Amino acid sequence: MLRNLFSWGALFTIALSTSAGPLSEAVQQESFGWMAGKWKATEPSGGEVLVTHEWRLNKNAVVTTVKTPEMSTSGMTFYCYKQEEIRYVAVSDSGVNLMGTWSSIEGSPLLTIEYRGPYGETGKTAYVMKKDGPDRMKVLIYEGYSADNPTGYADMTLQFKKVP
Repeated sequence: MLRNLFSWGALFTIALSTSAGPLSEAVQQESFGWMAGKWKATEPSGGEVLVTHEWRLNKNAVVTTVKTPEMSTSGMTFYCYKQEEIRYVAVSDSGVNLMGTWSSIEGSPLLTIEYRGPYGETGKTAYVMKKDGPDRMKVLIYEGYSADNPTGYADMTLQFKKVP
């Protein structure tokens, strides 16, 4: 399960609010601006997950960097005009490639990612982010087959706290 934490940056890229372009318009329309900022969580094993993100390219993309005890990733979220959807792409320091799309489920942001590693390993993970009080966010993680229907009992849940 911890190998999938490299995609934590994806959880936050949709959440930044601004007034330029389809990406920021979607964030405002869905009221996901509360997710903006830096977040920190503790893995069940005690390791720390840190996420930073920032607007780039005239606010048409968000670049995200994630650090966990196991690995680091850099990713980007952008609006894809051809498919008319919000896409996420990333790569980890171990060479894992991630591609995903953003949507919403029951009023919460949903990111579904498929990944492939340098040795052919593949997988799918869905992340549902729920506001859990001021400066807190609960992230429900669904892996494998449960990623196709991210409702009910999650494979893992992490509590994030906004940090200065």
